[in-house]
Amino acid sequence: MDDRAITLPSPARCDNLRPVHPLTDFHALMINFNCTIQEGIVPEELRPALESELARISTDILGGNPVDVTVQWIEVPHGFGFRGGALSTTSAVRGEIPPGCEQETRVRLMQSIQDRWMEITGCTTDELVVSARDRRPS
Repeated sequence: MDDRAITLPSPARCDNLRPVHPLTDFHALMINFNCTIQEGIVPEELRPALESELARISTDILGGNPVDVTVQWIEVPHGFGFRGGALSTTSAVRGEIPPGCEQETRVRLMQSIQDRWMEITGCTTDELVVSARDRRPS
């Protein structure tokens, strides 16, 4: 390792994170969220607040900078999503985070996302699925 290499912030947040090189591993801190929502369930005007909270929560817990957090929206057209034989109102927040986080950290992240999403949207626990998997090496 040369003297230009850095380590990811706060080993207490995500143990086992490998050192990264600032010139070759520029996406090392990247956190990605894919939010799949049913048309008409999460209004367009709430999405910026949800994006901001996803960035805040994930960087508060995992470290990094909010500008390294991306959020993509996938809207399922009305009538195309069903659950239990009825039109679905379920949203899914699928996170992809730096590898090496302990399960306790991952659970805290997912619980915090669920709590805040429910506060902003008014959905129930039965209407939200949150996951956070390790990002695959590129």
